[in-house]
Amino acid sequence: ALRLFEFVGRHGLRLAQETERRLIERLPELREAWAAMPLWPALAAILAQPNASLALRVMQDTGLLGELFPEWQPAECLVIRDFFHRYTVDEHTLRALEALEALRASRDPARRPFADLLSEIGEPAPLRFALLFHDLGKAAPDGPHVAESVRLAQAAMERIGMPEDARRTVRALIEHH
Repeated sequence: ALRLFEFVGRHGLRLAQETERRLIERLPELREAWAAMPLWPALAAILAQPNASLALRVMQDTGLLGELFPEWQPAECLVIRDFFHRYTVDEHTLRALEALEALRASRDPARRPFADLLSEIGEPAPLRFALLFHDLGKAAPDGPHVAESVRLAQAAMERIGMPEDARRTVRALIEHH
């Protein structure tokens, strides 16, 4: 299943409805299989693809994202009323990932320095992972959401077997929001 999402991320193609239906039917089996394996290599391959945001959106649509990351579930459809959030937390996150991808092709002179900076990143997976978790702490009832987002990301990174150097990067990115 994860290689299928790597394909989606590489080619920018949505899954057929029947394929999505079959994945949804298999969620319990997938959950069990994923619990017994290190997931970071497969997830890093998805997050490194040029259309990773589409892969993550399809994972969200099929429920696989919440199965991989239970930390994601409380943020699904969560409305935050503040200046920065026009969308629910999950939609805000997916749109932030889409904006990051769109930055590469931007011809806007004001965005060009950021696109150039993005082109210097050798491994985009930790950056995208940090974006995926950057606001999940908003689902916590109280306290600073950034600290909670870091805590949630840390638990997920340990569970999926992310290397420590990538974990440090993710923590720093979320802490500096």
